[in-house]
Amino acid sequence: YEVIVVDNNSGDDCESIVKNNFPSVRFIQAGKNYGWAKGNNIGIKEANAKYIVTLNPDTHFIEPIFEKWINFMDENEDIAMSTVQLICPDGTIQPGAWKFYRLFTPIYQRLTFLQKLPWVKTHLNEFVMKHWDRKTTSYVDWVQGSCLMARSSSLEEIGLIDERFFLYFTDLEWCRRAWEKGYKVCYYSVPKIIHYYHRESAGRLGLRSLLNKSTRIHIRDWYKYLLKYYNNHKYHPSEEHTFA
Repeated sequence: YEVIVVDNNSGDDCESIVKNNFPSVRFIQAGKNYGWAKGNNIGIKEANAKYIVTLNPDTHFIEPIFEKWINFMDENEDIAMSTVQLICPDGTIQPGAWKFYRLFTPIYQRLTFLQKLPWVKTHLNEFVMKHWDRKTTSYVDWVQGSCLMARSSSLEEIGLIDERFFLYFTDLEWCRRAWEKGYKVCYYSVPKIIHYYHRESAGRLGLRSLLNKSTRIHIRDWYKYLLKYYNNHKYHPSEEHTFA
């Protein structure tokens, strides 16, 4: 295996920490905050492995997971991308996977007063797959990029992460291209990692959220996603399938 750390111009002392304490790790200083998509692509282009894992810095491994995870991918060659079970520090399970966004999903998420309407509540419950307990392995529309394993050979056809997106809809759009190229995306429930998740764009909801920089980035990336897929915003390729 190889470990590659890309610093998106954090401005902290991580470069000296990595080089002094983890000499086997390859450190790349981006020199600028290029965002999640390009930052990960910088590392992916330098990687030489059968599988590539994008891993955010707010994750913590509580058990060895890669042997199980790689064996799972080896046994299911039609899967291009997968994630594992993400849990909060208190042990509760995070979503980790969702249905694809539909046209009004971001609006319903952000305008809380609409969530009292029955059809909006149904829409959001379907989006987060509320009926599913995340304790079973299943095909899903898209998985969270904070801990995502991609098959390198499939990326030759799917391509890298779309750098027109700065932060949001990157993993969603990447998984969508995987499905469109005939591959599958999967949530692998067996391994677990802690994810210290903080949704930056959810600091405020409603119209006040427009004052939040992360919210404005979220809206801008959503607009770019619509421009790319406006003819097919209801694309739902995965049929929920629980592995035996």
